[in-house]
Amino acid sequence: MGELTGMSMDLNTTNDNIGHGLYRLFGGEADSIEGDDRGSTFGIDGKVSLAFEKGEISLKSFSKGYGRNAPQPRTFMIGDTEYQSSLRYYTDEEGKYYLEFLNYEGVELEVKRFIGESDTYVRITPGMTVKDDQSGLAKEMQDGWHEMTKEQGTIIYHYLDHMEKKTSYNLGLEIGQEFVLSESVRSRTSLDYSGGVNLATGDDSDRYFQGDVVIKYERFGLDDKDKLSLPGFEAKLSLGGKYYLDDEKDSAITIDVKKRFQVGKKSYLYLRTGVGYIDDRYSREYGNVELSNNGRLDLQYNYGIGFEIEL
Repeated sequence: MGELTGMSMDLNTTNDNIGHGLYRLFGGEADSIEGDDRGSTFGIDGKVSLAFEKGEISLKSFSKGYGRNAPQPRTFMIGDTEYQSSLRYYTDEEGKYYLEFLNYEGVELEVKRFIGESDTYVRITPGMTVKDDQSGLAKEMQDGWHEMTKEQGTIIYHYLDHMEKKTSYNLGLEIGQEFVLSESVRSRTSLDYSGGVNLATGDDSDRYFQGDVVIKYERFGLDDKDKLSLPGFEAKLSLGGKYYLDDEKDSAITIDVKKRFQVGKKSYLYLRTGVGYIDDRYSREYGNVELSNNGRLDLQYNYGIGFEIEL
């Protein structure tokens, strides 16, 4: 891997509402672009990385939530006898909306290594994932946010127990290549493409082949006089797909922009935002109402912050 050249920390969140619902909370009208906590609702992920001359080692974690309406019958008493209504209701007696929720989260150790002096690399990613409906970081954060903003009309949910907790141990194996398409004194455009397989101890819904393509534009320097070792601005277009062994397919297209600020001689703070259309198996399973009513899933908006040090 060669000598250590840098370290970084990254935190990112995603939501089907702009600004995690703040846009609507403060009076914004955006029915065509706002989500409704169905399908993919909220996600958070973090990464700590060590960069080397010939590769990178990263510890990554993620937690993502999916939800769907689940109307339930009500019980009532007549005398000493309990009856169940034939009608199904979207809310319980307290006005909380019934929701079947999937919290999908995991932790991974990613090792990326360039082969010799080439621009070809291999990536090995052992990890663990957990799927649950009653616990998880994404669920707790979404529930906490809704409780905190309920006075402003945010919906409160009654989470239903609808699945068994599942744990899977995974091993991702990929090979890829990254190279420069064009370069000048102050900018660079590059291409990164990769393909691989994910092996898992779970069932075929955890095992898949995958492919990714990333086109990135980088602009160096905070102004016309200065030049950073790391680019001051980045714009990235990412395309990805998965094919599962149970014949399900995922696809994703995202656009991200990143602005980097130099806060020390060799240290940088950056802010990142973007939007994407993520058509994955759980978005379809839990977002079937959106697909039926709108013909598409909700857009996903992401917001991130990070810190980097060059050595």
